[in-house]
Amino acid sequence: MIDVRSFGYRHGSPQVIRAIAAGERVDFSRYCMRTHMRFETGAGPYLWLNRVLAVTTGGREQAAVRLAVHLVA
Repeated sequence: MIDVRSFGYRHGSPQVIRAIAAGERVDFSRYCMRTHMRFETGAGPYLWLNRVLAVTTGGREQAAVRLAVHLVA
């Protein structure tokens, strides 16, 4: 088990945010979405994740959120 916590923001024009909320496909270049992530686990092979901070860029798709995760260390 790995607990992942992600906090951040999404910013765009009111029209873009409404379109995203309505489930419309909106190109990621039309708004900004950034998060920071923390991980917690007790599983031996993944203990290194407990010492990692990650930042992400991404966007909302119709049925998912797509994030590019970058480890800070």
